[in-house]
Amino acid sequence: MFGYAEAEFLTLTVDEVVPGCSTYIALRADPAGPPDTGSTFEASGHTRDGRAVPIELAISPMMISGRALFSAVIRDITERKEAEATLKLRLEEVERARGHAAAQAMELRRQAEELEVARDRAEAAGPRQERVPGQR
Repeated sequence: MFGYAEAEFLTLTVDEVVPGCSTYIALRADPAGPPDTGSTFEASGHTRDGRAVPIELAISPMMISGRALFSAVIRDITERKEAEATLKLRLEEVERARGHAAAQAMELRRQAEELEVARDRAEAAGPRQERVPGQR
């Protein structure tokens, strides 16, 4: 996982993979605080080569022989984050297109109103007499 061999990964501290995670766990383990039934949050994991990877981290506390332990499930959410970013861009494009369409609709209404005014003026002026070429 994250470019580590399984044996090497199991020797790492949680902060080597998810910086700041132990601080979060310590806050959740406070005996004076409310009982924790587990939580899931997004964080940034670090690969073996130091690259940051968006992750979802699910932490569940447990008591074994009077000792507080934590189980963690780490999920790489790179694809989900990329899909969310793509969706956000598409929504922005739709909003821009909607704004453009609304502006065009307003312009068409304005032109239609001008045509109606011109038609009303023409009708008020009475029928036009057409001239036949060559006649007076």
